Amino acid sequence: MLAGDFGYGFETAFATLPLVLLLVTGGLLAFQMGGQGMWRVPLAIIGGMLLGVLAAHLEMPMPYRGWVPLGAITVIGLGIALRVEPPTWLAMGVVAIPALYIGRQVLGLGELAAFTWVGLGIGLTIVMAASIGLANLIDSVGATRVLQFAGGGIAVACVLMLAGVIPIP
Repeated sequence: MLAGDFGYGFETAFATLPLVLLLVTGGLLAFQMGGQGMWRVPLAIIGGMLLGVLAAHLEMPMPYRGWVPLGAITVIGLGIALRVEPPTWLAMGVVAIPALYIGRQVLGLGELAAFTWVGLGIGLTIVMAASIGLANLIDSVGATRVLQFAGGGIAVACVLMLAGVIPIP
């Protein structure tokens, strides 16, 4: 457990299971898309989270908070499992939606100091870079089916969370 504003921001990147699943699926999708998707998809996640924080500070209501993030992550996971390669703009939109909701839910409380943002940025970058790197490693040994199984597994986990079988902390 890290202390201070930086620590709070850094630990937020690992705060909830839906956030970690979003970051991992975002990294897998970015790797699968390659090219501009490799940096645009992670940027859309960070942008969505920042908009979510802004929405919380403006006290904007967000309908269907319980199922929209998990539903969107399920769609991303299925896309990875089926090796769907959407246009970059569509992939960015699909990952930004759950990021918006999760950003509002996780970070939308209280005032956030500058070092909180730095810690969060570093934490998000580490998780997404690790998932892109892991996908690259798996792909380099020729085990692309493992990536598809990972996407399918994430989709199944989200469906189980939506059904209440896996509790969301």
